[in-house]
Amino acid sequence: TPAQDKPGSVLKYQRLGPDDRQATLEAFTGTKLSNLTAFDSLDACTLRETTESDASRAKLGKTIADCQKELGK
Repeated sequence: TPAQDKPGSVLKYQRLGPDDRQATLEAFTGTKLSNLTAFDSLDACTLRETTESDASRAKLGKTIADCQKELGK
């Protein structure tokens, strides 16, 4: 949840199943991702960020916001 967002939380996101990842994205964006394409795009971007060298320091909220900006949301 956004209240539990800490450095490295991006790596915890990576270990979640698809339903939990969708619920997490919805909690952070405040938006229901009923459109599968919207979820897939944001999920793929967020998962890609887990491979970055600074992932162990990255907060999930900032990562999701950056991905939304990248996707034009």
